[in-house]
Amino acid sequence: MKDLYKILKVSKTATDREIKKAYKTLAIINHPDKGGDEDMFKEIAEAYSILSTPDKKKMYDLGGYESVSGAFSNNSPFDMFNSFSSQMFDTDIFNNNNNQNNNQKLVSINITINDLYSGCRQCIDISTKIKCIKCDGRGHKLDGTIICSHCNGSKFLKTSKSFGPFTQVVNSPCNHCNQTGIIIKDNCGCTKCNNTGTIDSTKKYNLNITKGSDLTEIVVKGMGDYIKELNKRNDLIIRINEQPSDRFIRNGRDIYIEEDINLWDSILGSDHIIKYIDKDIIINIDKIIDPNIFMKVDKFGMPEFNHLKQGDLIIKFNIIYPDSIQNKNSIKKLVDHPIYDHSGININYFNRVETMNHDSDDTSPTCVQQ
Repeated sequence: MKDLYKILKVSKTATDREIKKAYKTLAIINHPDKGGDEDMFKEIAEAYSILSTPDKKKMYDLGGYESVSGAFSNNSPFDMFNSFSSQMFDTDIFNNNNNQNNNQKLVSINITINDLYSGCRQCIDISTKIKCIKCDGRGHKLDGTIICSHCNGSKFLKTSKSFGPFTQVVNSPCNHCNQTGIIIKDNCGCTKCNNTGTIDSTKKYNLNITKGSDLTEIVVKGMGDYIKELNKRNDLIIRINEQPSDRFIRNGRDIYIEEDINLWDSILGSDHIIKYIDKDIIINIDKIIDPNIFMKVDKFGMPEFNHLKQGDLIIKFNIIYPDSIQNKNSIKKLVDHPIYDHSGININYFNRVETMNHDSDDTSPTCVQQ
């Protein structure tokens, strides 16, 4: 079974930043264009794709590589590397100007898996910039401007840089006119919009998230920000983000959870009550529970939008061992053990998981007091 942490050379407690840094270093070293091994490059990309995504990472920690082995099959490790590299050098990749260039006003709302499972309604306030009626979106009076004398209306200033025998001409934004190409005359600016041509406006939107919806974006045409240069409003994009849950992990339509069960119930069986998303579920445990297997409850996962199908609920049980046993002798009678002589043999009990301080000279384990 693949150990993704070992592939990225990080510990299981590594932070997002440490995982990202490890991927960056290893991907550059192992990139085929740099003489690296292509198979190793792909494994590094797969490990990063899973460990850098909270839901996938939690699922991997819970169920191992098999539970996420198909999560990377449709992704190109080279595309992911190129995207990662572009983000390292382009700090404006997600800024508002980028949205305006795409004629979109982007806002996000957060929903939980509970909202998605049962459906919900949300009323949100969205602020946009609309056209100033007083100046008709100009930001100034008619004939209230002159051409900027510094850039001659081009909005850019040209500067020359010499590199040995070569000369390079560089265009830089004109700060004298704020890259508009014009200067507003005295007393000709619009006082209502402060010369911008736009004013802020807030509108309420009632969103209906349908049960089992797989919708990730809602497009509202012509209700975004007013673009002065185009004399039009762009589109409003409402992005729906599903927030990670501490209890429920979703993989497609299947939902994974962890449940605690005491040792006796795991051996003898019981009716087990699960606090689920919208109600309690009572399941009958009629077999011995092995901590390394999963239980599947059919058709209790995420419903599809049309409600014709539904995913499954996948349960991993954590077996809770008792601190002590009251009727130990009675239970021992049920088990036929031979009796041996233990005299002269001294034993101690230790923590199951030790955190060793390698910087310390004291490498002896810590005894658990009984």
